[in-house]
Amino acid sequence: MKRPTKHLDDPRVAKVRTAINRCKPLVPFSESTVTVKADPAGKTLILFSGREAPGDFGRCVGQIAARTKLAEGERLSFKL
Repeated sequence: MKRPTKHLDDPRVAKVRTAINRCKPLVPFSESTVTVKADPAGKTLILFSGREAPGDFGRCVGQIAARTKLAEGERLSFKL
């Protein structure tokens, strides 16, 4: 069963996108599809084309994920 995905009109999409655009270096991830979802333990994850970002960029994105709250099974998906 496909999980519900929030559309671009969700205000959290704009907030997360703006925050991600402040993280550096953005270039390797700028063309990725971004997915924000909660794992089974309730921790919010931000994935770029299905993968977590490494290094300083990954730490910056991890801080954004920690501030972003999603309900169980909820998911945001968008392009940067």
